[in-house]
Amino acid sequence: MWIVALVVAAVLLTLSTHQLVLANPRSPVPWMGRPEQEPGSTLILRIAGAFAGLVSGILTPTHLLLWFFVGIVLAFLPTVVLQARHNAHVHG
Repeated sequence: MWIVALVVAAVLLTLSTHQLVLANPRSPVPWMGRPEQEPGSTLILRIAGAFAGLVSGILTPTHLLLWFFVGIVLAFLPTVVLQARHNAHVHG
């Protein structure tokens, strides 16, 4: 069950970044801070994604905590790649 919650967190966070990229087609999305345009739904998706990640951590059995942390890294990978590709495209 913890894996499902982690996948849900990854999907929600990736959707949030995708919305930010679509809202800022000509400007980079900063790694820290707020972008020029930020749809309200991105905040809802980020909160829901963080909550799903928290639930995943709570549901993870103690002997699988290492895999939970590996899963967190993998969960953020699509978001990082999406934002990096967008920022590289905007900069040239």
